[in-house]
Amino acid sequence: MLPSARGVVLLLVQLVVVVVTHLLLLLLLLYWTLAEPYTLETDIKKSQFIATAWPVTSASEASRVQDASDPAASHNCWAFRVAGAARSSDDGEPSGTAGKPILGAIEGDGLDGVCILVVRYFGGVKLGAGGLARAYGGAARDCVRAAPKAFVQAKVQLAAVTPFDRLGTVYNMLAKYGAAAGEEEYQPNGKVRLLLTADADQAEQLQRAIADATSGKVCVPISPLYQGGQYPQDLRTPVSVGLLQTKLNKVLAVDKKAWTMRVQPGMRYTELLQEAQKAGMSVQIGTPTAYAGLTLAGVLATTGHGSGDRVTSAIWETLVEIVWVDGKGQVHTSKPSDPEFVGMDIEELLKLTPHILIFWRPDISSYKAYMVSPAAKGAKVEEATATLLPSIEGREKGAEAFKIMSRTLSDDSDALEFLCPCRLTEASLSSSWASVNGTGRWNVTGPTNMMQASECDEHCNWNENEVFFGTAQDVEFTAEFSQLGAWISDVKKVIKEELFENGKAKYRCMGPGYFWIRFGKGYDGYTATMAGMQRPVFLQSTWLRSRGTLNYPMRYQFVVDLLEQLTLCKYKARPHWGKNHERTFTYPKCSVRSMYPKFDKLLKLQQQHDPAGMFEPRLFRKVARNESFALTPRCALWQHCYCEQDIHCPKGFACVKATSFPEYKVCKNPMKNKPGTLLPQLFATLGGKK
Repeated sequence: MLPSARGVVLLLVQLVVVVVTHLLLLLLLLYWTLAEPYTLETDIKKSQFIATAWPVTSASEASRVQDASDPAASHNCWAFRVAGAARSSDDGEPSGTAGKPILGAIEGDGLDGVCILVVRYFGGVKLGAGGLARAYGGAARDCVRAAPKAFVQAKVQLAAVTPFDRLGTVYNMLAKYGAAAGEEEYQPNGKVRLLLTADADQAEQLQRAIADATSGKVCVPISPLYQGGQYPQDLRTPVSVGLLQTKLNKVLAVDKKAWTMRVQPGMRYTELLQEAQKAGMSVQIGTPTAYAGLTLAGVLATTGHGSGDRVTSAIWETLVEIVWVDGKGQVHTSKPSDPEFVGMDIEELLKLTPHILIFWRPDISSYKAYMVSPAAKGAKVEEATATLLPSIEGREKGAEAFKIMSRTLSDDSDALEFLCPCRLTEASLSSSWASVNGTGRWNVTGPTNMMQASECDEHCNWNENEVFFGTAQDVEFTAEFSQLGAWISDVKKVIKEELFENGKAKYRCMGPGYFWIRFGKGYDGYTATMAGMQRPVFLQSTWLRSRGTLNYPMRYQFVVDLLEQLTLCKYKARPHWGKNHERTFTYPKCSVRSMYPKFDKLLKLQQQHDPAGMFEPRLFRKVARNESFALTPRCALWQHCYCEQDIHCPKGFACVKATSFPEYKVCKNPMKNKPGTLLPQLFATLGGKK
């Protein structure tokens, strides 16, 4: 990496907020799409590119894009994004040169419910990989930007499993709430799995209505994982405000003498790194989040972070000023020293430092540590890019095996003795930090901006839609570094006594995933997770889930549930505002509000700038009032609660005291271990048979 101190971007974020009073809507419940189909033709070096974009309402509708293809064309490349799901196709062009840039045009303009087909008629001049990406991406981008737009109500896709005799009742409730029924799957046990599509703001009411009408026989999970990601459901603003930042992703000004860049808050980290590279600057090592697809405003609002031990580790530490609007419509410009933004330290702004990240698998006694540091002067700089997040490539055969393991939770047989040492270590800890021309590299020198973070696109384990139909079950807590040693010892104790049952089940291991350990720097703030800490450490657990099996708990979910409670209550570690399930904020045994000594000061600022609570998320309100989660049937299955009784657990599970830490309860199911029950099935799937 380039060690020059002048290669540092000082971010000046201009927050532009559009307040829509008495109109619609919850943030996240509206989205921009196209009002009608639109076609645009472009000629590039004798090749003709015809881009057609149109609105779609479901993934199945968008999948019919191939019907619009021209068989006489050289290539028919396409991409779509709808309800959080995204797919793309290069149709014979070099991998990543067509479908991905087309998808980037959709996502770059903050659109959803859009499909784009770009037809190419080859003119005899080869464009090269970079030229193809620019041509396809540019044609798609120009098309969607010229097309008329519409602001529409968001939909969510849900699934319900109902006894056949209750199917009529479910359909009556769907009609009442304006929801639509989709595919029906009749199961051998006499039940029906029904896919539903509902308005996002009606989903929770529909859930309750179906449960009440069927006397609790039918449960419709409202899980954020169904929307392709995880976030606290109540980290949203009230119905009187809409924050429209999807198009606020531009560079407003660059001052190369001062080494500053003024940008808009809707810009994603990926775009910031690219713009910094163009300007001959570098974002400070350690500040970007590992996932580069997040917006700057989102990272600021949820105190997202990178990793830098006792040095720069978060975006607000590079801020010089921020322009914002309060709940009374007044515009403010604040400096880091102002009380509204205490903690945005710029004193060490130009300091470069190692970036340390650890992936840990305590169940298989393995870990991998990465360190990124400035390169020596004169070092050879390669065209390397960060590829830290796991790729789906080469793991297609494991998809069916993953489904089997997700649906046979009571079978603890010999399959794990084969899978744990042979497959999970490779699958979970195999990612190199960076790649050069698509080849993973463990040790490499590359441009600072390109080496710090990577996006999780449709080829990433946590976000692809064809193989695992994957998503991540994520939680993160911030603790003091001085607690790290004791926490690690407690994790090992949980693995030994709960997962391995003190040696009786040493063949077990968790599924694909890992614990992350990252590092930061504390400051004198209000409610950022590292506020007031001396040397914060970020403790995160990430596990692969299939969105097709979310009506089952994760295998050995009790380990994750216990560690959440232990980390929250024993260590008083603070849950991540933008990542965790709501139950980590509303656990009655462990008040999150009490973890923030300056919480009352923030409430006073709220009264000053937003007396009507226009910008107050419901989750913040619950934390401020020390509200507790509701104990409802099966609530632990959807991570809405921690169990107190069996009824809170998945069917067939019991709520029991943990062996290692009996002050906490978890849901466990009876396990059998019969040699030969699972292994033949798994070998068959890995061999290509079903």
